Parts: sequence; C-alpha cells; structure tokens
Amino acid sequence: MISVRRRYSYFFCAVLFCLLFGGIWYWGIQNKEEVKRRIVLLHSFTEDTGVYGKFQELLEKRLSQDGVEVETQVFYLDCGPLNEQQEIEKTRSFLNTLADDMPDLLLAVGDQSSYALLMTEHPILKELPVILCNVHYPNGPVLENYKDDRVYMLSDVPDFQKNIDFIRRLYNRDNINIIYNLELTYLGRQSYKVLKEQVDRNSIHFWGREWGIGNEVIYEKIKKLLEWDSIPEYPNFKLREKIAPTIDLFPFRYMQGFSMITAMSQLKDTQYYQTFLMDRSDIVLVPYILNIPAFSCIREGFNEQLKIIGGYMATDENSAAAAAQLALPLLLGKNIEEPKIQPLKKEYVIDWTYFSVFDVFDAKYIPLGTKVINYPFYVRYRKDLYIGFGLFVVVFIVLVVSLVQVRYKSRMERMDMKALKKIQEHLSLSIHGGHISLWNIRGKELHFDRNIIALTGISQLVYVLTDFLKFVHPEDLIFIHRVFGEIHGRRIVIQRLRLCFDDSRAYRWYEIRCNSMTDNAGQLIIAGIIQSIQGVVEREQELIKAKELAEQAELKQSFLANMSHEIRTPLNAIVGFTNLLLSEDSAVGEDERKEILSIINQSSDSLLKLIGDVLEISRLDSGNMEFHIEEYDLTKVLKEIYRTHQVVLHSHLQFNLVMEEELPVRVNIDKLRFNQVISNFLSNANKFTSEGYITLGCEIRREEQEVVVYVEDSGRGIDEGHLMLIFDRFYKTDEFAQGTGLGLAISKVIMERLSGRIEVVSQAGKGSRFSAVLPLV
Repeated sequence: MISVRRRYSYFFCAVLFCLLFGGIWYWGIQNKEEVKRRIVLLHSFTEDTGVYGKFQELLEKRLSQDGVEVETQVFYLDCGPLNEQQEIEKTRSFLNTLADDMPDLLLAVGDQSSYALLMTEHPILKELPVILCNVHYPNGPVLENYKDDRVYMLSDVPDFQKNIDFIRRLYNRDNINIIYNLELTYLGRQSYKVLKEQVDRNSIHFWGREWGIGNEVIYEKIKKLLEWDSIPEYPNFKLREKIAPTIDLFPFRYMQGFSMITAMSQLKDTQYYQTFLMDRSDIVLVPYILNIPAFSCIREGFNEQLKIIGGYMATDENSAAAAAQLALPLLLGKNIEEPKIQPLKKEYVIDWTYFSVFDVFDAKYIPLGTKVINYPFYVRYRKDLYIGFGLFVVVFIVLVVSLVQVRYKSRMERMDMKALKKIQEHLSLSIHGGHISLWNIRGKELHFDRNIIALTGISQLVYVLTDFLKFVHPEDLIFIHRVFGEIHGRRIVIQRLRLCFDDSRAYRWYEIRCNSMTDNAGQLIIAGIIQSIQGVVEREQELIKAKELAEQAELKQSFLANMSHEIRTPLNAIVGFTNLLLSEDSAVGEDERKEILSIINQSSDSLLKLIGDVLEISRLDSGNMEFHIEEYDLTKVLKEIYRTHQVVLHSHLQFNLVMEEELPVRVNIDKLRFNQVISNFLSNANKFTSEGYITLGCEIRREEQEVVVYVEDSGRGIDEGHLMLIFDRFYKTDEFAQGTGLGLAISKVIMERLSGRIEVVSQAGKGSRFSAVLPLV
C-alpha cells in the first residue's frame, strides 16, 4: 500500500513540474521584448536598375533572427544622369527630410551613394550611426573626416588577379583575352589603379582609336594616361598568341554607335577565348549586350538576369551578414570597437543558368569549393543519379533473379516433399520389416522411435546420453568416442557395438549408422539408425572358424610338403658326400676332399637355418616369443645397420644411406627384431641385385605421424602377380634361389607385433622397394 502511494506521489510531482515549466516558457514567449528599429537604406541607382539583389531581404531576415525587427526606408540616388555636385545636393535634400523623424541607422550601399552621403557633411551624420557597405574603392581622406563619429565602412575592393585565375581554370587554358572597361571617371581611374597594382602590366593592352573613339580630347587623355604606364596600343582584337592571358582595355563609354555594333559582332566570333570582366556597378548593362562570357568582381548584377556567369566576389549573403553583424550593436545603442574599415568576405560563385549557355565551359573544370547557384537538381546530381539508377537496375535484376530462384526452389522443395513422403512410406515399411529403429541426439538427450521396443525390448524412448552408455560393452566405449569424433566431418559413420539392456550381461551385436546436421537454430543434431546384427556376427564367426581350420589344415599340409623338400635337399647332400668320403674304394684327392667338406658344411648351415626359422615362426604363432619394446632414436639404429652390412653386401653394388639427420626420430621398437626385419630386406636385395645400387633410407610422414624405413634396389623386381604371395610361408619367386621362403613371413609378423606394417612397391626388371612403417612417438 505504501509503495502505491509513493508511486502516485512521484507521478503528481512530475505532472506539477511539467505544468510549471510550460507556464514559465509560455510567459516568456508572451512577454518577450520586441525590439523595433528604423533603417534608411541608400542606393546609388534607380529602383529598376536591377543591381540590388536580395541584399535588403537578407539583411532584414538576419536582424530578425537576432531579435531586431526593422522598418526599412529606401532612398534611390539615381546617380546616372547626375554629376558629383548634383549627387551631393540630392542626398543633402533627402537628409533634411529626416530631421523630424530620425531613423536609428543610415546604411548606404555602393560607392556613389556612400561618397555622396559623406560629402554632404550633414549634421545628422554626427548623431546617427552610419554603415557604408560594398564600397569598392574606399576614399580614405573623406572617411578620415568622420574618424570620431560612428561611421563604418565594409569595403569590397575588386580582386582582379583571383578573378583572372578563376576564369583561366574555367576555360581550362591560359591563352585568353579579358575585356576590361576603361573610363576616365573617378571610379574608372580608381579601378584602373587597382588593376595595375594586382596584375602584370605587360599583359595589359589598349584597343586603338580605330574602334570608334570620336572625341579627340577623350582619346588624347586616354592615350596620355596609358603612355604614362607604358601600355601598348593594338589596332585589332586578334589574340596575341605568345602573351596570355591578356587584359584588353576597351572604352565602351566613349565609342560611337556603329563602332560599338562592329565590336560586338567581332566579339561574338571570339567567345571561345575572350571574356568580359566587370568591376563597377555603373556598367552592369555591358555584360547584357555582349555576346561573350561575362564575369564580375562585384556582387551587383549577379543573379539578376544580366548574363553574368560568376566570379570571386562578396555575395549578397556575405554582404548582408556582415552588415547585419555590424548594425546589430549600433541599433541596440551599444558602443563597438570595430575597425572603421572592414573587408567583406569573398567567395567563388557561378550562376549555372549562364554558365551552361556557352559550350566552351565544362562542369568538370569548376574548382572545388565554388558555390554554384541555380544548379538544376538533375545536373548537380547527374552522376549520382546514374549510379543510383544503375544500382537500382542491378538490385532489381538481383531481386527478380532471387524471386525466380526462390520460386524455383519452392517448387523443387514441394516436389522433394512429395518424393520424401513416398520414400518415407517405403522406409517405414522397410524399417518395420527389417528390425530397424531410428534415433537422434539433441544436446545431451538420445531419442528413439517406437521400433526400439521390438528391437531391444526396452520401453523407454528418451535417455540422457550418459545413462544410455551403461548398456554398451566396456570394450566398445572407445568406439563411441570415435563416432563422436568423426561425425563432425559430415560423413556417414558405421560402427558395430555390443549392447545389453538387462542384468544378464548377455551382450548382443548391433550396428549403428549415423550422420550430423544442424537445425535452424544452429544446434548440432546427430541422427541415424540402429539394427540388430547378432545373426550376421554369429555366421561371420562360424565362417572365420571354418576358414581358420581350413588354413591350419592347409598350412600343415604345406608345411609337411615344404619341410620334406627343404630338409631332404641338404640331408641328401650331407649323406651322399659323407658316404663318399667313408668309402674305401673312393680315390678322392686332397683338393676334392676339402671341396666336399665345404659342401657338407654349407648344407649343415642351410639345414640349421631352416630349423631355426621354423622354430622362430612357431614361437611367433604361439605367442611365446618375447618382445622387449623400448624407445630408440631410429637414425642411430639405421646407422648401425648400415655399418654392419657395408662389409656383407656385394662389393660391386653401390650401397647408400639416405635420411634426415636434423632431428632425432623417436620410435618404440624391439631393436633386435627390427634389425632382423631390415636385415632380411637387405639380404633379399643383395641376393636379387646383380648390378646397380641398394639404398637404405628413412622418410617421415608428418601428417600421418609415421616413419618409413625402406630398402630400395635396382634388381630384377617382382611381377605384379607375385606381390600378393611373397608373404606366404615357404613361397619363393625363384625355386632355385637360396633360402627357406620364411624370411618375409617372419618379418610381417614381427612388424605387426611392433604396431607397424610392411609396404611393397616393385616393377619387374627395374627393382623393388620394401618399407617398414612405424608410428612416431
């Protein structure tokens, strides 16, 4: 009960806190102080000139975001038809009208309106904050008169060099002509002065008088100005191949009408290597009437349908942002310590509307970081759209192919299910008729089907695996572990086991066949069948016993036949030559007597070896021969055998020893019996090799963890038909060769007792290779 009350208390406190916070926030919104200010904006030209852009809109929006709502009054100076004094008087008259309703800020935009405002020296300029924005050619002495007043200037001095470099990159060539408007007005002279300071004078040229400067006085003034700066005069527009880029001074204001038309016509033919660069707002109509690409150093006229492609300039956004940042503290009546003159931030911009008109330009040459306006979505993201469309096509194709495959797979699965159902029906009949039970292991549980009841007599269908192992014969538990070790290889494992399901300990033989798989959750499943093979095993044992009895009878018969032959041969020699020596009538010389005694001695040795081999193989068969198994270094054993047989083998044969001596090879052997096997191999090789070589070698099979000791010769070899018989007792490939025919049979039994085996590779006429294979320690 206490817990419930506490829960409701927490909930009530949370709701109360949310209501309190919401009320405070709403009260703050409703009582937010609205700061309203009045700005007078002075422009240099008329309202319909089209050079003001979005400056006023952006300025008001930026100040509104900073919490100041402004009311803007705009004054247009219309300086076009006025001289300097008329501009000043017109501006002074306007300022007089503001005396009764003082604004909070005066903001003049452009050179003409800014200087006309300052030159009035009106008292209002001492009282109000004044910002002069986008002043391209600052007049320091005039601004110095207001050094103690709140008069600030945002300068926008044209950067000719960066604009020229920008144009060169867009043209992707250096050999271009840049048309520049030359005037003798104050702003024209200031612009020409900045141009000379920023670019190489050797690249500046003047188009001659032939192009329509009708006023002789004007022409002489221009010529004098250019001669002072050593600017050459060219009579035509042709491209100077070796001087690039060039800046061609063109006096548009002073050209006669027909000359202007001729010039425009020729410019049209040279648009692929000529361009116009604007630097003042009073010539914004020049780019409009030209037939060549036009760029600008100033923002006036850009993005105003005057065919200006772009340039390096202080855009409307940058100018309005800087003006708003400077105006905000002034409107709020705060003192600022900003410099009197601050440069506006410039950036590279392009108007795609006019950039795309000229074939000379390619979007791939637009420098990185350039701001592109009026950029169509399909053009801006054309590459991405192509890639996206390509990916869509690929995904669509993959999806279609996948759906087709899924449908085909589903169809095949349905067909397989029908086939499996039929197979299951036949399998069920076979299982019931063949005394077979199905089983599977999931996790630690063993599951049987109901056929296990009839097969074994047990009624329980589910066992814990460890509990079921108690039914397995103790000697067969090792096979269970082998089954689990091999089952992960994903192959069918077959194993015979002895099982007993009662307390009688009467084990019966069963056969299990199983394989492994994984379910949808990734769990390992072992599934298989179990069937009784007790009858099969009993019949196999009967056949084995019958075979053993037959082999024993055959061995006895063969043993008697071979023994009678092998014993009779040396005995006949011994008896015959002994009688000859004992005969009184024999006239045997001393040399013949020695030869006869040698033959009797050899026959005695053969008879003794035969009896020794027979006794030895009998001991092996009966299990009475003892083996003393110890761990030896095989390399040392082989070296001893090699040294022993170096003096025994035929001297005309090449006897080689081949082995790896880097590491010791450890094996468990009876050294005496192993030496007997290798000696038998060497004896046979010596017996049947008339020329060539005999090699005693050693190889290591690391993957099988085995070592191979081999004897290879270049002797007569063994026919393929005899290879299966050479290990039979008393079998000899050459009946006339010395020996009992028991050596290989004894060697085979010894290797089996050493947990090894013998391998034979032979080819008639080329030689043989007998190998003793042993497991490594």
